[in-house]
Amino acid sequence: MDEALIILFGSRAKGTARESSDFDVAVLKDHPIDYFGSEFGDMLRFMSEKFHMPYDRIDLVDLFDASPLLWHEAATHGKLLQGIEGQFVGFKIRAWKRFMGAQKLYRMRFTHLAEKMKTFT
Repeated sequence: MDEALIILFGSRAKGTARESSDFDVAVLKDHPIDYFGSEFGDMLRFMSEKFHMPYDRIDLVDLFDASPLLWHEAATHGKLLQGIEGQFVGFKIRAWKRFMGAQKLYRMRFTHLAEKMKTFT
């Protein structure tokens, strides 16, 4: 876990959480998280112990192959829990580039859906 960037995002990072809110935590490693082996459970236990989060309220996402939109959310509103600050800055730059690169696709998708919706009215 030492080499991973661990980022708190969502309502807890924004300061808008309620007592019952979960903990949205993004992890970026140099490989995808193995959800079916012991790695996923080990990560949840580590975060629960180190950051004092209830184990069953951690919503863990793997940024390795996540969407540009999720990268953007974690970069824009996220708080670095573990990792090197310089790597977090690098992640924010990559997230912005990925998000901007995806804008054309998002616009095309929106236009396509808007045209489809017209056929239903």
